[in-house]
Amino acid sequence: MTVQAIANKYASALHSYAQEKNKINELEEDLKIVVDFLKENDKIKAVLEHPLLDREEKKEIVADIFKGLENPEIVNLLKLLVDRKRFDIVEALFMEYVRLANYTRNVAIAEVTTAIEVRDELKNEIKKALEKYTGKEVRLVMKTDPSIIGGVITKIGDSVLDASITRRLAQMYDNITQGSL
Repeated sequence: MTVQAIANKYASALHSYAQEKNKINELEEDLKIVVDFLKENDKIKAVLEHPLLDREEKKEIVADIFKGLENPEIVNLLKLLVDRKRFDIVEALFMEYVRLANYTRNVAIAEVTTAIEVRDELKNEIKKALEKYTGKEVRLVMKTDPSIIGGVITKIGDSVLDASITRRLAQMYDNITQGSL
């Protein structure tokens, strides 16, 4: 079984629990704290993922580091991952949990790429248009990529809406080379 498949199972179980206890947002926030901490402290992460180190010691480390979290369920989950030698899935588990939580909250994450920085007014217009298009609350993740020359590329889940000048030029080139103008 792949890391992602295992992470999905844990995330699904945590999400079901969170729905039952009405703690979707709170558990997501605590998981984010854990993931951010592990990204910033790769040596501690390496210790917690090391297969030959004592599990009880690793669980004590987890309890000490994350004792300030609001939800003890997250610490218990981390200890379970230590016991099952699956601590390496924490980030993938978090990503899947966020996806499930967003689905439950009817939220779509839209990655919007433009050639230059976009003014706040235009960001709001893009957001409103995408909310109308998806029927969901949209959270924008703005990126810039000068290579698209102009226009916008929007990714929502598996869908890509490419309205970039680069794409239009490529289409024109194809039409010219195929003689179908």
